[in-house]
Amino acid sequence: MKKSDKMFNEFDIDLETADKIAKEYPSLSDSARERMFNMTINKMNITNTANEEDIDSVHGVEKYNRPRWIKFAGMAAAFAIVAGAIGGESYLLHKMKNTDPNPSSSVTDVTTTSAVTTNVTTTVAVAETTKENNKFSVTKEELIEKANDNSVKYFDKFSAEYTVILNELREFHTEPETRTGKVYLDEVEMTASGTEENFVNDKLINRSLFAVKDGQEINGDECWTETDYVNGGYKFLETPIRNYDTKPFTDNTIISKIPIGRNIAIDVNAPDNWEITGERTENGRKIVSISGVQKGDNNYEGVYREYTYTGEIDAATGITISYDVCDSAGNKSYSYKMTNYKFDDDAVVFKSASDIINEIKTGGFTKLGSDERGAEEIYTGSWICGRAIIEISYESDGLYQAKVSWSSSAAAHVIWDYPLTLDNGKLVCNGNGKKTFVEFKEGETEATETVEYTDGSAEFIINGDHLSWNNFNEHDADDMIFEKNSEAY
Repeated sequence: MKKSDKMFNEFDIDLETADKIAKEYPSLSDSARERMFNMTINKMNITNTANEEDIDSVHGVEKYNRPRWIKFAGMAAAFAIVAGAIGGESYLLHKMKNTDPNPSSSVTDVTTTSAVTTNVTTTVAVAETTKENNKFSVTKEELIEKANDNSVKYFDKFSAEYTVILNELREFHTEPETRTGKVYLDEVEMTASGTEENFVNDKLINRSLFAVKDGQEINGDECWTETDYVNGGYKFLETPIRNYDTKPFTDNTIISKIPIGRNIAIDVNAPDNWEITGERTENGRKIVSISGVQKGDNNYEGVYREYTYTGEIDAATGITISYDVCDSAGNKSYSYKMTNYKFDDDAVVFKSASDIINEIKTGGFTKLGSDERGAEEIYTGSWICGRAIIEISYESDGLYQAKVSWSSSAAAHVIWDYPLTLDNGKLVCNGNGKKTFVEFKEGETEATETVEYTDGSAEFIINGDHLSWNNFNEHDADDMIFEKNSEAY
């Protein structure tokens, strides 16, 4: 046992004694604090003068240490002084600033001897740290505002190349896929053009084209494969299936045609799950880095999982420049990255909207619905892909209803309900879809239903004899191809 610890134990006191000492040292009044302040200043000035006179003549003086029990006994009094001083903190600082002829040296001395000034110093340090954490060109709140506000024109023109890598295990598809594309957007002329190619093991499996011009949007899809539900993977076709459709472009901004979603990395519904972590300058633009964690529904294992992600955001527009997702083992399962992105007068027209439209109309693409079948006959019925089933029914007055059921286990499944309208060959749900998680818990006869959101958006598209479901909230069906379930008839 250390000598100091032994001494402390010998002078240990009980709570009754401590309480008695505390009563002898009540909280100071304002006038008492004034007198104590003046006495402290006077003593500090005297001490500083004495130190300056003796600094060359006094050496080797041993520092006197009071017994630790005295420090303990004085804690109640010290606490009372600090409590009174906190209320007059601004008053003390103001007085010291006006009376001390040498503020820097006095603050240093008081910081080492006074609990009051130590508290003030800590407060200043916290403020400086907070300021340091908010040093970026944009705040989290501003990024969320940009993500929510699709009507603001953040740029006049924009062009970029991009690459998407899918490396997550999916039912029937175990090989990584790579998508490469180009896009050009013009907010002034309200035109847009884009192309994208999808590869597996360097083999082209799908090509997409889109254009916006004169208030119309045209989308073409060239499919070279179909899913092999027996062996997994894809079966390549001798002749690709080429379809296209057109619809009025009613969005207020062309920015809606940004690939993969304009703000995919900004989770507006869970702002506490991500933070801005850095910033860099590229070609005169501020690019902020963010990192976070999201929860996703693993439909193959029937459990909820958390995954981490990082992203880069253009601070001025909120556009996602890159987005990387890692699984629980730290492996990158999804990656999206823009390159050669340019704004306004620097934007590059790789192909005009007219060029894309001409390529679709002269490239052997068939317009959906041109086989004289009506939309009711084409879409309605049961569609299946793995454990996911889509039931589409015609209601009335051009309205449709889609119910998607996706089983994750024998005891749990997810249901999406979409009210739909026919929009130039597509069935579209704009922001009023509902997602519900249904679970049968052990020992209970009725299922527990949890509504996860009621603002879902989606579209259903016929490609030949196949149906595609674009779930704009989770994007978990982007690569799924649904076939008519003949057993349902």
